[in-house]
Amino acid sequence: MIEEMKTVRCPNCGAENAADAKFCAFCGEPMPEQPAAEDKPILTEDPMAAQGAVPKTINDLKAWTMARRMPLERMRFFIGEDYRRPKAFGIFEDRPDHFTVYKNKADGSRAVRYSGPDEAYAVKEIYQKLLSECHARGIHPERAGGSDAGSNAETEKMERAFSSGSRSRGRKTGGRATAIFLILAVAVLIAVLIFSAVDHSHDGYYKRRNGSVYYRYGSDYYAYSDTINDWISTVFYSDADEFLGGGYSGSYGVSDFRNSDKWDEIHKSGDYDSDYDDWDFGDTDWDSDW
Repeated sequence: MIEEMKTVRCPNCGAENAADAKFCAFCGEPMPEQPAAEDKPILTEDPMAAQGAVPKTINDLKAWTMARRMPLERMRFFIGEDYRRPKAFGIFEDRPDHFTVYKNKADGSRAVRYSGPDEAYAVKEIYQKLLSECHARGIHPERAGGSDAGSNAETEKMERAFSSGSRSRGRKTGGRATAIFLILAVAVLIAVLIFSAVDHSHDGYYKRRNGSVYYRYGSDYYAYSDTINDWISTVFYSDADEFLGGGYSGSYGVSDFRNSDKWDEIHKSGDYDSDYDDWDFGDTDWDSDW
């Protein structure tokens, strides 16, 4: 536990200043008077969360991640889902007014971080874990716009100077580097196409022995939830289940998976924040309990 330093934002330039500052240390604007602080210090386990409001419900957290265009499935965070496959963090309402926060470890076992009726506490737990995973990769989504607020005019000048100094060297090696890059890009594209063809060879709708229908996409499985009116990740089912086909039919008794929000989420490309382009969930310690 650490003591939170109270700051206020300048109404002119937006910079953070000490709460008792009379003038902004950055632009000189007079600072508005602040109400008297309470005698006892305010403590927080997550000083980064103090910079903005912490989501208190699962729906709030979903909205918070959507506003920052987070590719949650790629990040291995499942908000509102009881995801059962290895390597995943998640939160869901397992029964009315009872919430579970979990981590599925690399071996498939589940570590439960919290299970109880306090939704705000449960959401805070998964929210803080989401932040810590982002911070480990140099991403700070809790700051305005999900971008790193540390950049300033001096940093930009340094970057421009470095870019200018490197330009002449770049001309000498640019041709060879471009050729190598093109060769590698073609090789990667061919590998991706081959892998994709194999990985998605069993995509389509399947019927379980109990009559329910699910959709297999690659190595993931999805079932339709009447509660949220959308498809959600589900547990593995055997290929021995009846294959209904890759195309949709209204007789399946479920909505078209390829016309769902889940399908759109899986196939997002380029519309999430560029900070997440290089996200690799293999960087996470999946063997620990949390």
